Amino acid sequence: MKRTKDGKNKYIALAMGNIALLGGIDAIVNSENTKLDMDRPQEKSVSAAINRYASTWRIMQNNPSEFEIDKELLKEELRKIRKTRANIEIGDIFHTSSGALADNLKIRCVLHVVTVGLGRNYVPGSYIQLGRCVTNLLTYVDQLNKSKKTYKLNPITTLAIPIFATGKGGIASITPVAQRMVDRAIDYLECTATSYVDTVYFVGYVEDAYRELRAILETLDKDVIKVQDV
Repeated sequence: MKRTKDGKNKYIALAMGNIALLGGIDAIVNSENTKLDMDRPQEKSVSAAINRYASTWRIMQNNPSEFEIDKELLKEELRKIRKTRANIEIGDIFHTSSGALADNLKIRCVLHVVTVGLGRNYVPGSYIQLGRCVTNLLTYVDQLNKSKKTYKLNPITTLAIPIFATGKGGIASITPVAQRMVDRAIDYLECTATSYVDTVYFVGYVEDAYRELRAILETLDKDVIKVQDV
């Protein structure tokens, strides 16, 4: 726990499971590629999970007991954003609605962080770049809170972040990426007393990732950061 100059407490927290199913979070974070092309809902990735649960569904006409995707809401929003940008680079951040997650889990928005280059092959960002993505993300959230009317009145204070670029086409080793991400989050929360963000959840999608994250957080000074499981 860190008490900043304005008297606020800041937390680094830990969660395991599907980031798209975390309740009580203002914003969840999607790790995306430079084409802003979310994975298909049936794939096994953070991008796919968020796409799936943020989409709207309908009953299949030929099988009333089954459902199918009606609209991939976030994918459509990102497609429109992509058309307005000539260049998208690792470290860029994009804001969308949370689609169906707003009604189901009260998640207010999804923040898409570009962590992987996409050309002929997947090219994940370096450890330094991925750490910097966290700083960019938290800076972006505070800018949203100051500039967007919705968030001025009710700021984003909690967000959930997956471990960047360790899934499909990414870096195989979770620990060095997670360590840099946690370090950057701590640095930001300690150095930015005016930040509205008070809790950053790091989410391990599978048990191995959760275990490595927990090992990192357990090395921290407990007077500075509080580890809390969800």
